[in-house]
Amino acid sequence: MFKISSTAASFIFIKTYSFRGILQNSEDIQVGDRVLILSPSYVAGKYGVVLSRESRSDNQASQRWLIQVEDVDSPNIVVSLVLDEFVLISPQ
Repeated sequence: MFKISSTAASFIFIKTYSFRGILQNSEDIQVGDRVLILSPSYVAGKYGVVLSRESRSDNQASQRWLIQVEDVDSPNIVVSLVLDEFVLISPQ
């Protein structure tokens, strides 16, 4: 029998739920918000804090956000993610 942990089950639920059209939009995200990271796999399931929206050289609005990963072993990890790669957990 295949077993799945409650953490993995929560992650699978959130990932599935987000692809059913219940996605936050860019206006919902603010600097300082806490998020759950869904992908990439090396940080999936970890929490993070929104640092800023990524800036583009052509001054167009970027679809990517800079997220600092909350990890006591590696406190200096910052990832660039699009909206479907994280879920807003708590506003600032």
